[in-house]
Amino acid sequence: SVIKRSRDVIKAAKNAIYAVQRSDFRKADNELKFCAKEASAIHEELVSKSPSLRGGLFSASLEEMAEAMAFRAFKREKRLLSRAAMQAESALSFPLALHEYLGGILDLTGEVGRMAIR
Repeated sequence: SVIKRSRDVIKAAKNAIYAVQRSDFRKADNELKFCAKEASAIHEELVSKSPSLRGGLFSASLEEMAEAMAFRAFKREKRLLSRAAMQAESALSFPLALHEYLGGILDLTGEVGRMAIR
């Protein structure tokens, strides 16, 4: 189902964030690859056939993935990913919505704050 599989994407994105906090970029990259692969599969198999499923937990999983990608780029490369760069680097088979990108960027501020006080 969309809910169960979206939760798997959220969990993998959170694991990527935890890995970036520890500077384990290899683990983060593996988790992000899973996120993109699973999100693309969810979109192709379910969301593309019923667009109303795009909202809710599926969209939240994309926000979490966007946050993880943004945090990885910020910590490792000292840059903020544009939406176009995030789309290209994510390898998602469908477009990331503006609100999903912005949600990830806004959540990034919490990770940057935690990084600053360590």
